[in-house]
Amino acid sequence: MRIAVTGREGQIAASLLEAAQGRSDMEVVAVGRPQLDLA
Repeated sequence: MRIAVTGREGQIAASLLEAAQGRSDMEVVAVGRPQLDLA
């Protein structure tokens, strides 16, 4: 399962990244404001 999260410094992103550690069936991609800057 792949999960994309915006706000990589937030509580939800941190919890998902922690839950995904050591799991091969779960990938979390957390992006912040610099990666989302489309200008």
